[in-house]
Amino acid sequence: MIKGFIKILMMITFSMVFQSISGQPVEKIEIEGKGYSVDHMGNVYWTRNQTLIKYQAGTGEKYEYTDSFLGPVHTFDVSNPLKILVYHKSFNHIVFLDKTLSPIRSPVNLDELGLTNVGSCCISHQGGFWVLNNTLNQVQHYTENLHLTNETTVIPQIEETQNTSPRITEKNRQLYCHLPNCCVLVFDRFGNPIQRYPLKNVDNIQILNGNIYYFYKGLLNRISGKDGESEVVQLPKGNSYWDDAKIGRANLYLLKNHTLYIYSR
Repeated sequence: MIKGFIKILMMITFSMVFQSISGQPVEKIEIEGKGYSVDHMGNVYWTRNQTLIKYQAGTGEKYEYTDSFLGPVHTFDVSNPLKILVYHKSFNHIVFLDKTLSPIRSPVNLDELGLTNVGSCCISHQGGFWVLNNTLNQVQHYTENLHLTNETTVIPQIEETQNTSPRITEKNRQLYCHLPNCCVLVFDRFGNPIQRYPLKNVDNIQILNGNIYYFYKGLLNRISGKDGESEVVQLPKGNSYWDDAKIGRANLYLLKNHTLYIYSR
C-alpha cells in the first residue's frame, strides 16, 4: 500500500515539474541580432551591429544604446538591471547604463588605468567592477573611484588556453571566471580561489541560485553549487529542438531561428 502511494506521489510530482516548463509560450520575441541575456527581472537584451537592445518584460517596450564613437558592443553585463555594464573592446572603454540604457557617468578609459589587454569585464555588487587582465593573467577589482582593491592570484589557465572569449560574472558574493577552452573557476569576493568546474567545450554559462547552467549540444544542463552533481533540464518540444536555452527566476527562454520563446516555469 505504501509502495503504491509513493509511486503515485512520484508520478504526480513528475507531472507537476514537467508541466511547469511545457505547454505554450507566454510570449515571443524576434531577436534580429546575435546573442542574448536575461536579467533577474525578466528583461531580455541582445546586440545588433553596434547597438545594445533591451526588451522590457511585461510592457514590451524597447530601449536602445549605441555609441558610434566607441564602436560595437563587445560584451555587456545585466546582472544589475539598474546599472548595466557595457564593454567597448575596440577603444577599451567601459560604459555604465541605467534601466533605459542611458549613460549614467562618463565612460571609463581602461588604458588610463594601465589595462591595455582586457579579456572581459563585469559589474561588482560591492561597488565598482571586475576586469580580466590578460597581461597579468589575473582578475582585478576596481572601485567606483577607479582604485584597485582586490585581485586573484595568477590564473595560469588564461595563458595556457590562449582564450579568445573569456567571461567573468559576480553572483552571490562570488566571482565566476569562465574560460571556454578549459573550465569555470570560482573565487570569493576578495579574489581567493574556491572551486574549479571542468567545462572544456562550453561557450556559455549562467549562474542562478548558486547553480551553474549551460547549453551544450541541444541540452540545458545544471550543475549544483552544493555538491557539483550535474543534471539535464527537460525542455518543451524535446532537448534537441532548440538553438539555445537560458533559465530565469520565473521563466525559461528558448531560441529557435531568431525567435525567442518565453515559457513560464
